[in-house]
Amino acid sequence: MHSPEDRKESVVKNIQYTVVRSPRRKTLSLTVYPDNKIVVKASSFIPENRIKDFVERKSDWLKRKVEFNSKIRKPYIPKTFREGEKFLYLGEELPLVIDVHLNKTRIFLEEEKIYIQLPQKYRDNPAYLRRKVREWYKMCASEIFEQRIEHYRNIVGVNVTGFKIRSLLRTWGNCSHEGILSLNWKLIMAPLAIIDYVVVHELCHLIHPNHSSCFWEALEAVIPDHKKRREWLVIHENYLKL
Repeated sequence: MHSPEDRKESVVKNIQYTVVRSPRRKTLSLTVYPDNKIVVKASSFIPENRIKDFVERKSDWLKRKVEFNSKIRKPYIPKTFREGEKFLYLGEELPLVIDVHLNKTRIFLEEEKIYIQLPQKYRDNPAYLRRKVREWYKMCASEIFEQRIEHYRNIVGVNVTGFKIRSLLRTWGNCSHEGILSLNWKLIMAPLAIIDYVVVHELCHLIHPNHSSCFWEALEAVIPDHKKRREWLVIHENYLKL
């Protein structure tokens, strides 16, 4: 079981951040998520004033990072699920083709198009179409992600005890101390190189459960251009939504 975590909102020099404390953590770490949420992870025993000093020392970097995110992140445009509308699949924009001549719903790829066959009564029901497309994405993600994990686990040299497809809100993946990987199903919309980056990132955490220099060295040994791939995720984060 995971150790309990404490969360607290704080502000230093007009910078709002969340402190997440855990008795298992020994160091301080700072993360700026694509939505500009700032999280400081700390041991339960680190005093509050030390955390504030840490954030204050990093304040200039934090402001630059937030400004960078605000400039480059693409706006999210909600889908309408109309004929011909394009959907991302493994980094490619594929048009949606709707066929209403069946009594049951089926989605499949063919000739670089996403076909959805369904009863006429659901033709103009965006909520139903959205649910079915999400289910299809998750099914594809489960198959492809498992293949990528199997490919890279031997390269990284780790044992994976389990794998889950999840709807993660603020991260693309995580791993447990028991060796279970969880990946955000929305990654199925990203190019395979980006999926591989997230997979290897989490596999490396099974060896180094932090972002120490050893972790980054292990990641770079397998994904030399990991910074470029992570930047792609930051820029396109709002495209990978449904």
